[in-house]
Amino acid sequence: MRILTAGFDIPDISAVISREISKGESDNLEFKVSKPSKDAKYVKTAIAFANGSGGRILFGVDDRGDVSGIPDDEVFKTRDSITQALNDSIEPQISFDVCIVNIEGKNVIVAEFVPGKNTPYHLKGRDIDAGTYVRINAITVPADSGTIRSLMANGENMYFDSLEQNSMEVTEKESERLCHRIFGMNAEISSLINAGILINVPHGYKATRAYALLTENPFPYAAVHCIRFHGNDAIFVDESRDLTDDLFDQIDGATDFIANRIFRYFEMDDRQLHRIDRYEIPLIAFREAVVNAVLHRDYFLDSFSIFVRVFDDRVEIESPGTPYKLSLEQTLSGYSSIRNPILMSVFKRRGYVEGYGTGIRKMIRACEENGSFEPRFEIDHQHFKVTFPRGKKVPDEILEEDENAVMELIKSDGGITQTAISERTGIELSKVKRITLALQQKKLIMRSGSRRSGCWLLNPEISYGPRR
Repeated sequence: MRILTAGFDIPDISAVISREISKGESDNLEFKVSKPSKDAKYVKTAIAFANGSGGRILFGVDDRGDVSGIPDDEVFKTRDSITQALNDSIEPQISFDVCIVNIEGKNVIVAEFVPGKNTPYHLKGRDIDAGTYVRINAITVPADSGTIRSLMANGENMYFDSLEQNSMEVTEKESERLCHRIFGMNAEISSLINAGILINVPHGYKATRAYALLTENPFPYAAVHCIRFHGNDAIFVDESRDLTDDLFDQIDGATDFIANRIFRYFEMDDRQLHRIDRYEIPLIAFREAVVNAVLHRDYFLDSFSIFVRVFDDRVEIESPGTPYKLSLEQTLSGYSSIRNPILMSVFKRRGYVEGYGTGIRKMIRACEENGSFEPRFEIDHQHFKVTFPRGKKVPDEILEEDENAVMELIKSDGGITQTAISERTGIELSKVKRITLALQQKKLIMRSGSRRSGCWLLNPEISYGPRR
C-alpha cells in the first residue's frame, strides 16, 4: 500500500519495514526481540550505524525475523527509555528518530540512524579508542586503530590524498614527468598546483599524498598483491606478483595480470579484417574493478593492501574500506561518494574513469553483453570485494529442454553412458545419441576415449554453473 499526500507518493512505513524484515539482518539492519536490560547492547549498534552509512534497529523482532512485538502497556515507556539512553550514552550527539510502527498487528519500535558528520562517535565515558564501534556485515564490532583514523579524518572533512607528505622531497624532474603524464607535454608544473597535487610554499613546493602515490609511492601498504591460485581454494599458489609502484602502474599491472591468466580467444572483424581479443571476463569489466579498488580504497587503513586473486572458477578483487559514506545497496544503485577526490580527478582526466557512480553498472553491463556471469559485490570484514565468476554462460536459448536434461547428467557424471542417460531421463536412446552429437557440435562437450570405456568432458572454456 502507498499513501498519496499533497501530490507526493510516500511509501507506507509499515510496508517498508516489513520488506526489510523479510530480508533479514544486514550491515544496516539489526533485530532486538525486546529492549535489552543493558542499554550498551543496542547503543553500540547505534554508534556503528552513525559511524557508517546509517541503519535501523527494530525492537520487537527476533533474530529469525519473526515479529513478536512490544506489549501495548509497555511500548511508550520502552520508546522513551530507548530515546533517553541514545541521548545520554553517545558522544558526540548523533541524529536519530524513534517511532512505533504497527507490523502484523503488533507494536515494533523503530530506531533510525543517519550517517553522522562528526565521526568517530563513541560511548560516553570511554575514550575514542575503546568506545568506537563499526558495522561489518550484520555484526557490530569495536573499531580498530586504522578505522578510527579514517573516521577522524571523515569527521574533519579531511581526505587522505590532500594531506601534506612532509617527508617527501619534491624534485623538478619528477614533477615535470608527472605533470606531462597527467596534463600533456605542453603543461607546466602550475597545473599540479591547480589540481591540488602540489602545494605552493615559499622557496618551492610541498608534496601531497596524492603526489606521493602518483610518483615514488612511499607507502608499503599502498600496493596491489596479485595471486594465481591452483584450483578454487586459497591454498596452493601457482604464482604471485606484488605491485608497489605508482598508482598508474598498479592499475595497468593488475589488469595485465588478470588478462594473462584467464581464457582469451580471437575473433575477426568482418568489416576491418583484423583480429579482436575476447576474454571470458570482459577486459573492460575487470579493469573497471581494478580502477575502483585503487581509487576508492581507504588509504588510512594502513594494515591492508588490495588483493587480486585468480582461481580456476573466479577472479576476486578486494580493496580495504567499505563504500565511502554509502551502504552497499546505495553503491549498487549508482550513488557516488568520493573518498579520494584528487586521485579521482586525475584518473578521470586520463580516461580511466568515465563518470561518477557508473563503475558498477558498467561492469554488469559489460559482463551481460559478453555472455559472462554477472559479478558479485560484497562487504567482507571492512573490505569491498568484487567477484567475477569465470567462463561464459550457456544462454538458455542454446539448450532445449531435453538437451539441458542430458547436460545435467553429464555434468554430474562424465562416465555416464548413453544407455544410462536414456534410462534416467526417459528419452529414447536414438534421441539421446542425436542430442549428445548436437552438444558436441555446439562445443559444449567432447568425447575422450573409446565408446565403451571413454568419458564425456566439459568444454573448459565455458562455465557450467546453475542456469538462471
